[in-house]
Amino acid sequence: MRAYAVLRYTAGIVNRTRDELETMGRRSRKMFTAHGGFHHKSDVDRLYTQRIVGGRGLTSIEDVGYVLYVKKRSTFLSMLHLVLTNSCRQ
Repeated sequence: MRAYAVLRYTAGIVNRTRDELETMGRRSRKMFTAHGGFHHKSDVDRLYTQRIVGGRGLTSIEDVGYVLYVKKRSTFLSMLHLVLTNSCRQ
């Protein structure tokens, strides 16, 4: 879906709130329903359940946003630590 691509591409540039991520997730589920990929009376959690257990195996947009946020934050902190340790040595 395009929402995942947009979210991944703008992860470090645009800070998205939890509400924005939930809205994106809701819109993507609406698109699934409109195009026949998901029945409107079906359980939403089944979309995000693993295929082995009987679900669709998708990842939620909220989870993707959180994981990208954590990765960017850890990368930034490790770079900051590297810069600070190198500046202290000089």
